[in-house]
Amino acid sequence: MNKNRVWFFIVTVLLVSWVTQYVLFSGLLPENYLGYYMYVPALIALIFFLFGKNPIKKQAELFTRPTGLWSWVFAVFYPIFWLGLVAVVAVITGLGKFNPNAFSTLFSWEFAISLAAMSLAMTPAILGEEYGWRGYLLPALTDQRGKLQATIITGLVWGLWHIPSYYLIYLNAGLGDPILLTTIAVIAVAIGAFPYTYLFFLSGNILPCVLMHAIYDKTAAMVLISASGSTGLVQGSPGLLSIHWPFALALIAATGAVLAVFLARHFK
Repeated sequence: MNKNRVWFFIVTVLLVSWVTQYVLFSGLLPENYLGYYMYVPALIALIFFLFGKNPIKKQAELFTRPTGLWSWVFAVFYPIFWLGLVAVVAVITGLGKFNPNAFSTLFSWEFAISLAAMSLAMTPAILGEEYGWRGYLLPALTDQRGKLQATIITGLVWGLWHIPSYYLIYLNAGLGDPILLTTIAVIAVAIGAFPYTYLFFLSGNILPCVLMHAIYDKTAAMVLISASGSTGLVQGSPGLLSIHWPFALALIAATGAVLAVFLARHFK
């Protein structure tokens, strides 16, 4: 693949997405339009696919390549393990504490069904992200630079892509310095690209990545941390941890970095 085409994709998806996120999260449109920005990477990737070789075959393979059982097991349990590790480290270090009032709600069939239903409801929008990042960008960069560099670049683009929405969410929520929070969150997202690369290259199918992405997002928001009601943040979640938001993001980044070292060993 032409090197310039990959970088043109990166510049295009960032610029279009930043403008879209600003419009959606600055209150210029009703809140029910917020999720539309997640489809931008897929739409742009689709255009780039159509101008490449064998576009129909390449796109079909992203959804039809056989996936082993391990792909689905990893997709379900890795985000739970990662966020569980965050919770344990937070308690051990004193940066957070368990919220005992949350247990009765979190460990009930009603909440489990609600969590599963909301994760499934997110999959179309998350597919919009994964189709762009793991469906197009990661394989294109891997052909040029190998899995490790491709993962780092894809992670950085993925993190930078969130800047407007993260900044405006944190600014409106009053959770702390929005610049600091956005910076830490971007780093955490970039580090989080490693398990997605590992999962994608198990089969070359993006559907397990979509599932893992959905489970991570809803588990982090509804189970790990109690988020105050604000545009773009979940409302009414009990939260397993009571922790200052910057500490939570920092622990997600730190534990993710440790796990990334082990995952990167498989990229060879």
